[in-house]
Amino acid sequence: MEKTTLLKEINFALKIENNLSIGFLEQTMDTKTLEFRVEEFIDYLMYEKRSEIKKYLSQFSYSDKIFHKKVKELSEGQKMQLKISLLLCKEIKVLLLDEPTNFLDLQTVSKLLNALEEY
Repeated sequence: MEKTTLLKEINFALKIENNLSIGFLEQTMDTKTLEFRVEEFIDYLMYEKRSEIKKYLSQFSYSDKIFHKKVKELSEGQKMQLKISLLLCKEIKVLLLDEPTNFLDLQTVSKLLNALEEY
């Protein structure tokens, strides 16, 4: 295979149209929100979608006790579940997920796949 052919296969362009909303799932949390309790964190970022976010989190087996913990006290898997739930509640057209299954057990990965299919 020629070098130029390989480069053509690797390079791609994303045409962004007006009003195209893109959501990005990062692997890290913003350090300034780590001191928030989970409930405060949700209210701070998306108060109007609070019940919808809690619905997603309940699918990830979040208990009522977790909402009173500080974000920094959550496991890495729980933090990822929280970020995924917030992202799925946004009105976006394109999801960019940076290794969303890191820190997740197989049961949670299955639930994530179901949530993405519903999305």
